[in-house]
Amino acid sequence: MVSILVPVVINITLKKLINSRVFSDGRGLFYSPLIFVENPPQLKITFARFLPAIGMFLLVCYLLTIPGKKLPEINWFDQVHGDKFVHIGLFGALVFWWCWPFRKSNVLISKRLQWFLLVAIMAAVYGVLMEFVQKYWIPNRSFDVDDMIADAAGALGGYWWARKFFTK
Repeated sequence: MVSILVPVVINITLKKLINSRVFSDGRGLFYSPLIFVENPPQLKITFARFLPAIGMFLLVCYLLTIPGKKLPEINWFDQVHGDKFVHIGLFGALVFWWCWPFRKSNVLISKRLQWFLLVAIMAAVYGVLMEFVQKYWIPNRSFDVDDMIADAAGALGGYWWARKFFTK
């Protein structure tokens, strides 16, 4: 009977802990207006939580390596620099999805912010590297510094969104 009640009590306690203001005394003891818990179990960040990010990475990789002849030509799209908006959106979404697994975890906010910043920097570097890949290895694709700037702007936007929504 006790072995059945303990997981239920722990689950309810964790929900209260997560939904209430939590204070730590630095020794692994957490105090809340509702409960007292010693060393609460961590909410795990599993591989499955990264699957959307991996899918987004593969999509970005595919779209950035399509040969130039297979890309549709839309005159008005080029006039408004639409491809830059696509780059901003792709890299913003890439950073956002790599930060997604941390949204309901017990990872400290300072550690989350470090991860988010690392992801944004890596995405921007990836954008720069992919421009070189396009220049040297993808037929009919060109090197464009403006694309690198758009990639970095998208990564920065994704960082901003992740910071805004996943650090509460």
